[in-house]
Amino acid sequence: MADIIRGKQLYVESRVPRVTTYGQQNSFGTPSVKPTFAFLLNELRRGEDVEVTLGYFGAITQGRIGGHVLTLTGLKWTDEDMNGNLDFGEATMTFIDPATGQPGTKLIYFTFFNGGYLGTDYGMGGSVSCGNPPAPCRIQATIIEAAVSESPVLPAPATLLMLASGLAGLGLRCGTRWLRQRIVSAS
Repeated sequence: MADIIRGKQLYVESRVPRVTTYGQQNSFGTPSVKPTFAFLLNELRRGEDVEVTLGYFGAITQGRIGGHVLTLTGLKWTDEDMNGNLDFGEATMTFIDPATGQPGTKLIYFTFFNGGYLGTDYGMGGSVSCGNPPAPCRIQATIIEAAVSESPVLPAPATLLMLASGLAGLGLRCGTRWLRQRIVSAS
């Protein structure tokens, strides 16, 4: 997973160097940081592009049987029992699935599975090919293993205003000089 994140950064930087900010919570990294709802929500609120890596788990003896990546577009949480916990059924995530290009909505919740992760019902009950020889394996749990955010750094509004004012002043100066030259050449 760390290679995928690093590969994405190298790709973005090779196209448009030094204009993108990055953030991540990665359970595969060193140190291992499990993605949190607060991190995902804050990154989305800041206008960042956020991708999450899902891990599919089968029966206890199968362990991790596959995975998928989604681009998050929103989070919604209503703490119905007012306990401050992200309980099953209280929160949803909206996303674009790059496999289909279609938007979707699924549950997101805290689970104690595998030491405590954000879980989702994405893929639950479905199956993936796993094992040797390959055979269908039923997805019994899906967790969010990593989250990466990135976006171009945009100038502050005051900077854009100063740039626009400078360009307007430059345009006015060049325009008056051009007009003076036309008047002089006409006489």
